[in-house]
Amino acid sequence: MLMGKWRVEYDRENCIGAGACVATNAEWWSIDQDGKATLKSASYDPERKLWTLEIEEADVQKQMDAAGVCPVNVIHIIDPDGNKKI
Repeated sequence: MLMGKWRVEYDRENCIGAGACVATNAEWWSIDQDGKATLKSASYDPERKLWTLEIEEADVQKQMDAAGVCPVNVIHIIDPDGNKKI
């Protein structure tokens, strides 16, 4: 993974399927057939058990909004320096 990019880290295993992320940001999130949210175009990291997606700075606020409404806090935004924002 390249440093210097914003990224979303999503713990899908612990998602409860509330759908708040989808309601806030349907461009990037959807509900899958199993009832859990899916981060569109994300890649799975089996070692960390996380879905990750690099995003442009222009998309950070949209993803922070989705992370902020998640009732189980399984969506995190990581800045280019590796600091967790949510």
